[in-house]
Amino acid sequence: MFSEDISVFFADGETLTVGSTEILGKFDEPSGDEAGIGATRPTFMCETALLPAGFITASIAYGARSFRVKGSPNRDETGRITTLELEEQ
Repeated sequence: MFSEDISVFFADGETLTVGSTEILGKFDEPSGDEAGIGATRPTFMCETALLPAGFITASIAYGARSFRVKGSPNRDETGRITTLELEEQ
């Protein structure tokens, strides 16, 4: 089975702290207009294997901001990349 190193994809990403674990990934905060049209929740995409046990209920820090996972994690078809929908606390 071919196993590609996916860490290169996240090399230019941001580090978020999930529980007490720092994880490099892609943070995305979509923008909407003043009426909120087109706005969605922020997301964080990272390597699934790096997520600590209990990440679903863990506090997630990005700078001075604090988030929690909202809903179920979304894993890609390989199961190696997970996208978390975040809700600011």
